[in-house]
Amino acid sequence: QHRLGQSLHVQISLTQCGQWLRRLGRIEDGFRAADPGFDDITDVLEDSASGFGVLRAVRHAALFERTPAYWSQPSVPLGTDAPVWLPREAEAL
Repeated sequence: QHRLGQSLHVQISLTQCGQWLRRLGRIEDGFRAADPGFDDITDVLEDSASGFGVLRAVRHAALFERTPAYWSQPSVPLGTDAPVWLPREAEAL
């Protein structure tokens, strides 16, 4: 948007993403690799308020300077909200 001065509509295919991942190949003996420990992943964790108290989770993988990814609703226990559609924030183009 910054370079072109307009928004873009992008369509992707999960099937094609899966095929791309398969074409990347495999690491030899990859299943024998040690599982990472908690200390190995602390740099990718974030804390946020939720309906369960403070929630520690892996932060969103998308890191964009102008449009940072975020969760608009926190995690909450089942039954917290009424089963209704939320109003649209903006009409789709």
